[in-house]
Amino acid sequence: AWLKTRQEAGLKTYLRLAPPPKTESRVDLSAISLADIVQAAQDALNNAQEKQALGTVITAPKITIREKIQTIRQRLNRKARVSFRELVSEHPDRLEIVVTFLAMLELVKRYRLTARQEGLFDEIIVERTAEWRVDEDFDLEFE
Repeated sequence: AWLKTRQEAGLKTYLRLAPPPKTESRVDLSAISLADIVQAAQDALNNAQEKQALGTVITAPKITIREKIQTIRQRLNRKARVSFRELVSEHPDRLEIVVTFLAMLELVKRYRLTARQEGLFDEIIVERTAEWRVDEDFDLEFE
């Protein structure tokens, strides 16, 4: 009831009923010498120097839908039916899975393949359609 009264009055702040915890404000530095502080600073600076410069940072690999369509095309030229798992690398990352799925959807949209999944979370089976041509070069209107 008290909270409801405060809500209706537009008082949306509430007082802390318990006092804040007390902390000791003094830090005991009696066991630390100047040499210890210098050594800690040198260790921190040495760790910072071991890091690679920003120019040498490795960027994430770029995977395009066009490349994945080519991969799907090569696999389906060899076998008429493959699983989605066969279309991605052995240890795929999230980006590769998403791009491969988008490439598969693009080929489904163009009636070049069909995709089936028997049940929830089952393997996706990809098959060539009658419109599949081994020598076809897919002209994509996007990058």
